Amino acid sequence: MLKNLKDRYSCSFYRIYPWQNAIETEFLFFAVCDVMFLHSVKNISFAQISFLIFFSLLFSLIVQYPLLKCIHRMGNRNSVRAGSLFFLLSALCITFAPNYGIIVVGGILKCIGHTFNSLGAALLKEKLVQDGKGTEYVHFQSDANNAVCLLMMISSFACGFLYSLNPYYPMFGCITICALGVILSFLMTSCIEADGANVKSVPKSSEKQARSWGGIPILVSFAVMTAITGIGLSYARINFQEVLTLQYDGTEVMSQLGYVTFLVFLFRFLSNVLMSKFFVRFKRWICVGLQILLVVSLVLQILPWVYPPTMAILALMAIGYLVMVFVRDPYITAIQNDSLMTADKTKRQNNLILLNVSKKAGALLLSAACTLILRETSILPVMTSMITFAVVSLILLAVTLPRCASSSRAASPRHDIR
Repeated sequence: MLKNLKDRYSCSFYRIYPWQNAIETEFLFFAVCDVMFLHSVKNISFAQISFLIFFSLLFSLIVQYPLLKCIHRMGNRNSVRAGSLFFLLSALCITFAPNYGIIVVGGILKCIGHTFNSLGAALLKEKLVQDGKGTEYVHFQSDANNAVCLLMMISSFACGFLYSLNPYYPMFGCITICALGVILSFLMTSCIEADGANVKSVPKSSEKQARSWGGIPILVSFAVMTAITGIGLSYARINFQEVLTLQYDGTEVMSQLGYVTFLVFLFRFLSNVLMSKFFVRFKRWICVGLQILLVVSLVLQILPWVYPPTMAILALMAIGYLVMVFVRDPYITAIQNDSLMTADKTKRQNNLILLNVSKKAGALLLSAACTLILRETSILPVMTSMITFAVVSLILLAVTLPRCASSSRAASPRHDIR
């Protein structure tokens, strides 16, 4: 096993990519204390936090077309470099913002950075194709997702302690990590530049499979799923925090959130390990199972508002929160794998951008709905609304996948993945 890992990561690109991907996927430290930091330190209300999420996504969608023009002109490598720089600028804005307006600017920069960073998967696929490993995307991306989990577990475990010393300490850690991400982005993309020759094509059957991918139902389901397990986690964390404040003081709440977030990324690690083992057997049907788990996890989130919040109820609520994160990485990896099963580099780039637009649109609509709900009422209707969206997404996916799966089998029964 160790020999296989050594052979797999003999190239410096493959060694750097998981850690660069981990840093540029989400803000380390800030992802744990974002709501607490903005609410308690920056004196931002929950409604303002929700509006921040909504406006940042709206702006990034408005400028999506100019960004796509820039991406096509800059190429994948320069886009990934730009994404890391935008992430660093965003962390600086949020940390040192003197007012709410600068925090909004930081949120905008973060969303733009996400758009550029989404091309990292295209870089991985490009490198795999160059090395004749084009069908091994799921294995490498699952390993990269586990690097995310590892760093997030470390940061979440330390975040509560650092926050108790000084609320700004976790943000200083976030800035430092983002600066490291800039360095890794340049090192990683230099590896691609150095190895630009000897590109090997993927089987033609992959191109046939790519034509069976996509469709509006799949994109809508992807938008809903990623919105609930992405932006929706912020509202789930608000829900969790609201329940905990009924039982504990502010410092204890932060500690509890730190422990739960540590378990969250432990669960994410486990989900990626299982994804690598079972994807070959179940392929797209994994997505249906993950959607079912998401519906169940959201139902568990509303239990403390229906029944008295005993320790058993709180434990079930925590399990539901953990499952919300458990389903995210395998689902995204499976959909990305289908979108990248084409020999056309431009089509791979366009597919990833389309998924990114779908993800942002879903997050924007969910954020808008939740912002309006929070202005009029409490967090409970927000959670029940997400349950409804998840059920619709499950039905949509379950109806669409059989047709896609049969089309894919007819085109390429053996070339999905090694």
